[in-house]
Amino acid sequence: MSKQGRAYRYYVLGVLLVAYAFNFLDRQVLSVALESIKVDLVLSDTELGVLTGVAFAIFYSVVGIPIARWADRGNRAVIISLCLGLLSVTVALCGVVANFLQLMLVRVGVGVGEAGVVPPAHSLVATYFERSERLRAMSIFLLGGPLSMAVGYLVGGWITQFYGWRSAFLATAIPGVILAALVRLTVYEPRLAGDRPRDTEESHRDASGVAKPATCEAKPTAREVAGVLWGQRTFRYLLFAFAIDYLCGNGLLQWLPVFFIRVHAMSTGELGTWLALNWGVGNAIGTFLGGYLTTHATANAERRQLKIMAIIAAVYVPINIAVLLSPGKHLALTLLFFGALVNALATAPSFALIQSLVPEHMRATAVAALFLLGNFIGLGLGPFVVGVLSDGLARTYGVNALRLALLACTPGYWWVASQYYRASRTVMDDLANIERGQYAPAATSTTLA
Repeated sequence: MSKQGRAYRYYVLGVLLVAYAFNFLDRQVLSVALESIKVDLVLSDTELGVLTGVAFAIFYSVVGIPIARWADRGNRAVIISLCLGLLSVTVALCGVVANFLQLMLVRVGVGVGEAGVVPPAHSLVATYFERSERLRAMSIFLLGGPLSMAVGYLVGGWITQFYGWRSAFLATAIPGVILAALVRLTVYEPRLAGDRPRDTEESHRDASGVAKPATCEAKPTAREVAGVLWGQRTFRYLLFAFAIDYLCGNGLLQWLPVFFIRVHAMSTGELGTWLALNWGVGNAIGTFLGGYLTTHATANAERRQLKIMAIIAAVYVPINIAVLLSPGKHLALTLLFFGALVNALATAPSFALIQSLVPEHMRATAVAALFLLGNFIGLGLGPFVVGVLSDGLARTYGVNALRLALLACTPGYWWVASQYYRASRTVMDDLANIERGQYAPAATSTTLA
């Protein structure tokens, strides 16, 4: 199979999809097993928030930047393979801890492993597929998220119910070792021979439009990369949108399984099955449909894409409120399916846009910058804030305390919608600058519109 051919490019895309899915698998297992962990280790909701948020996110966010800088210069396949191996070991260790401190320290290791998979994988997808194909490829790659949810909730829920939460983590770790070896042995890094897939040269053109080889790219310093990213108004708006999206989304994602267990008295096996169908299938349909429709209806029309993304974020708010206020579990779970589908419609367009806003040698760092702020604020504070609110409201509202804490997260998506709309007003100018090779910090405005 030729390393320049279409078949190989889609093989690499498939392997990276599975790597992306495994990268988040432990999060779903942890989420569905939280209530069991709380009982076994005698923890408060605040401590659960630390485990799912602060302890994990600080290292995930900070370590992601140097790893991404390495990925922008080095062998991305090797980096992904090494980090998948580390992730497998630390996830297995989650199943043998004896107390809160040990589990918190192991989650730090999990964060380091996860930090080295996503930015290099995004960068490789963008290298193998040109702008006209990138949105479709990104929508396929991002199906790893829903796949992670479906497998994580289903397998994690039933293993937790019948064999305990420790066995769920041990079972989750095993496939990662095989996947790490597969990436290392079969995924080709185009930089090795100084070449690239034949149709992905758009980010290697000079200001006159003449293609230049990848090896001619100067290696930018971290300060130069930061200047390019922050110099783009569109990137700043997307950065703010991601931060609030992650703040609200991770608060909801980590605690909704606990909500259904406490409020609707569901077992982990039953809940895992429902969440695999709702979040897994719903997200998969939304992710693929968002990429497919955008590719066919608004390809190379990023302004319109961002306006649609703003509408999606705004509509997601009332759906979430309805889920949390529904009197019965079946109605709540049905609404959750539609919420997952609607929210996922914006996933592929947003990540594809990020890859088009920067030159090839800055793409991994651009993704890592998004995840730095998004995860530091969102993943770090989202679950933690919900846990603190739940503990604070518990004495007065009892089992409904968690419901109220989650309701407090929901309106943030209206702010996300406003940032997407503001980005729609600047995106075409920023894309034009990139295509002309004008991506130095001085070439873009630094004032917010």
